[in-house]
Order: sequence, then structure tokens, then C-alpha cells
Amino acid sequence: MLLGMLVVALAAPPTIDYANATSQLGARSGTWSHGATDLFDGRDDTAWCAGADGLGLGERIGVEFSRPVRVDRIRIAAGDPVRFGAFAPANRPRVVTLSNMDYVWQVVLPDDGQPFEMPLPPPFTGRQMVVQIDGVYDHGGRHVCLAELTLFDGDRPVQMAALTAQKGQPTLEGVWVRIEAQSPETFLVFYRDGRLRTRSHPDMAEPLPDRWGRWSWRPDALLRMSLEGERFDGDAMVTPHHDGRLRLALTGPFDGRWVPYVPETGFVSDLR
Repeated sequence: MLLGMLVVALAAPPTIDYANATSQLGARSGTWSHGATDLFDGRDDTAWCAGADGLGLGERIGVEFSRPVRVDRIRIAAGDPVRFGAFAPANRPRVVTLSNMDYVWQVVLPDDGQPFEMPLPPPFTGRQMVVQIDGVYDHGGRHVCLAELTLFDGDRPVQMAALTAQKGQPTLEGVWVRIEAQSPETFLVFYRDGRLRTRSHPDMAEPLPDRWGRWSWRPDALLRMSLEGERFDGDAMVTPHHDGRLRLALTGPFDGRWVPYVPETGFVSDLR
């Protein structure tokens, strides 16, 4: 029985367990959303838009997969700026870089909204990836947007993991670093499926003692976190920043102000 469950787990397709951007354009009209997860939602009519004004060079998204992937093909769509009319015309990316500490590959996009597929020679492998904008077609727009990036592990697209911890409150997925604390290298990692991890450094070149647990929003808007048998219910305030990212203020054992973290070149993929 146990062996059968292990085989099923190993055969399960990989998913994206979180996606977090250095900046994102907040909703300004209707139900528009331009966060990091919109880049991987399988829709060309949604988009991640960098929140910083201008060309957005160096703006990026960091993702972590449920298990190591081998991406040998991608589908990418720059998008149609007309669809982003509520935010003024959008600039299209010209160069997009996929990377982690062991891999770098740049994709040059045409200046149109038609999606296209291309192989990755060599394939991308690892458990983390950074998607970065390194060139832009400047059409005079206030922001740069990228509509869709589909990653194929073999014949299967890598999809977002189900979001189970939100329950009507803001999602906290991604890596957060506390900036008002005695130890500035304390990180919280919130996964879409409700897992929680703390570590003393985000890069995983060497095995470090992590603490694992769960997180969820309570009906009274308290943030519940459990770590290795300890449970904390703390006040949590999520506020927008000028770059569109959320800021998290916590009380209790993780008292302080936390900000999202996205590495420049990816993580070393040594998680098991």
C-alpha cells in the first residue's frame, strides 16, 4: 500500500507551488489582475504587468516547483496592448531570460501578440526558476506586460498548484524576508497549498535546517501558522506598496514587517 502511494506521488505531474514578482500592477478597473500567477494561468487574455513605471528592465518573477522539472519546450505570448487599455498601452517584452543558478537561457520575442512555441536546447532543469525581462519594445506605454508563459515537462504543461490557504483573504504565496528584525536573513515561504517554511537564507547551495508547517487565514482574519507542533494565531496586515507588491505586518513570534523576495538569478535547486 505504502509503495503504491509512493509510486503515485512520484508520477504526479509537477506544479508551480508559488509565483512572486519584484513588482506588479495593481487592479485599477473592474476585476483586472496583473500579478505573477497571471503569467502561468493558461490564458492569453490575462497578463503579469510590472508595477514600476517605465520599461521594467530587470523586473522578474520567481517560482518554485513541487518537484524538479525538466522543461524542454515553452509557449510564450507577449500579449496585445489593446487588452490593457484600462492602464494605458502596454510595452511588450523583447528579451525574456529564464534562469536558476545552474541555467540561463534568453528568448527573443517578436513584436506582436501572437503566441508561439519553441524548444529549449538544452532543457531547463531544477526546482526553482526566475523569469526576467531584459529587453523591451518601447511603444510609449507606462508599463511592460507579458501575457503567458507555459512550461512543458515532456508533453505535460506545468500548472499552478491549487490555492487552498487563501479563504477570501490576500494570498501570501512566495518568499518573504523580514526587514525589521534582529536577524535580517529570516525568511518565510508561503506555498499555495498551505505549507509554510522558515529558513535563515533563501539560496540553497548548502543544506540548512528548515522548519516546516502550515498556514491559513482564520474567519476572523487572523493568520494561523503552525510550525513543528507550535501554533500561532497572529494579527496580520497586508498592505499594497508603490510597486504593487503586498507588504505583510505580523505580530507574535514573527513580529515585524515582511517584504517579498525574488532572487536575481534563481536558486540552487537542491530541495528534495
